[in-house]
Amino acid sequence: MQFRKNMSFSMGRTLAIVVLSVVTLSACSSSDDDADDGMTPVAVSESPMGDGTNDLGEGATDADAGMTGSDEGATDADAGMTGSDEGATDTDAGMSGSDEGATDSDAGTDGAGEGGEDSGNTDAGGSDSYAFVSGATPTFDAGQIERLTLGDNITSSGAYPATLSDIVVRTDNTDVYQVGRFNIDSITRFTTNDLTTPVYQYSVLQGEASPNTTDIVFASETKAYVLQAGGTSILIVNPSAASADEFITGSLDISAYDDDAPDAVSGLVVDGKLFVLMQRLTTFNPINPGYVAVFDTATDTEIATGMNNNGLNGIELSTLNPSALQYVASSNDILVTGRGNIFVEFNELPGDPYSGGIEAIDVQDYSLELLVDDGTEDSNNGFFTATQQASDTRGYIITSAGYQNNTLRSYDVATGLIDEGAVAGLEGMDLINLAVGPAGRLWVGVGGTEPGFVLIDPANNAVVNDKVNTQFIPNHIVFVEGAR
Repeated sequence: MQFRKNMSFSMGRTLAIVVLSVVTLSACSSSDDDADDGMTPVAVSESPMGDGTNDLGEGATDADAGMTGSDEGATDADAGMTGSDEGATDTDAGMSGSDEGATDSDAGTDGAGEGGEDSGNTDAGGSDSYAFVSGATPTFDAGQIERLTLGDNITSSGAYPATLSDIVVRTDNTDVYQVGRFNIDSITRFTTNDLTTPVYQYSVLQGEASPNTTDIVFASETKAYVLQAGGTSILIVNPSAASADEFITGSLDISAYDDDAPDAVSGLVVDGKLFVLMQRLTTFNPINPGYVAVFDTATDTEIATGMNNNGLNGIELSTLNPSALQYVASSNDILVTGRGNIFVEFNELPGDPYSGGIEAIDVQDYSLELLVDDGTEDSNNGFFTATQQASDTRGYIITSAGYQNNTLRSYDVATGLIDEGAVAGLEGMDLINLAVGPAGRLWVGVGGTEPGFVLIDPANNAVVNDKVNTQFIPNHIVFVEGAR
């Protein structure tokens, strides 16, 4: 078994951590999945930010942004430029989410609405509307999911118990799920109101080595799919299971795409079909094209898409090193973020490293179109680390020129052309992920010493009042309407 299957990592963040001295945080410490129950979350304050993740549509938004939110050991879906958990895989990679008709997953359901106008200074939601943010400390000693109460003012209203750092948050649009990734490999379910006692925590470890669990994708109240970057199958699980013995109900074989492990990092369910994104890396090297496999969720059989010449059923991508998916209901497309050889500084592979971009897959006929090109080695804006289409006319990209040197850019959906300059002055920063909240605002995850989110109005690319601060560096955000 290759090293990447068990210890894939966000290379830029990890290498930087190596030279850090050890920092002991008084608020929390690294331990186990159920560690640090007594940790008291720091209240979110709102501080003005003069300059100016992820879903489009009713449903969810994914903010795991690409190149960020990753951890030592993360699958390269995070790619490495910005922070998050040891061992995480950032398949969230920013672009993901779901929409009307699509349930989400990493890319998938974050409970974000299609938007609309909000009269508050942040992101207005209905009664008992929350955002849940997964994150890690800068030194990756701990991780937690923090709850934000939405309204005219966004405030922190607690956190679930602290745990190891390599976690990511998901939702079925009712409850909150903590996906424990590398060397954790568990699914923990919480209600939105009880921050202390989980509904359950079930292991998805099968064997001795960590399969690097990356995502959970919901098809119904009783059926979901668990993706694992280091495995050759997708687990079928029952999210409503009353016991651990009843949780895993079956599996889907994806070994045809790589008999070692095809690096399944992101998924979506749309129109009764499961779409699974596979990176197919070779020890971090983007040599082989990524694929999207499609399964019928009623029969759990793979669908022959006819979109390759290699005898495989899936859709062969034209970009390399894909990181996440986003469903756009208005066009009935699934968008794929490709990062190209973002690891060129470390692997020194020959050829032009700018082999990424944003591709669109037609949900009905599986045809593929390149919407936004990341350029060439001689002419580019940086590697794409996270992307998010926020409306029918405007999308966003976090581009990277190096470790914690990221810029937020916008693009025209109709032409695929990237606009000149940075959005709202957000450049040369540790930008992590993208999501769209219930009021249609773009949430831009920010790392560094003052982590949190900057909110952008897609109508004019202006910052919406105050920055929303978080205790930990955010790697993903989901939105849930109502409380339970």
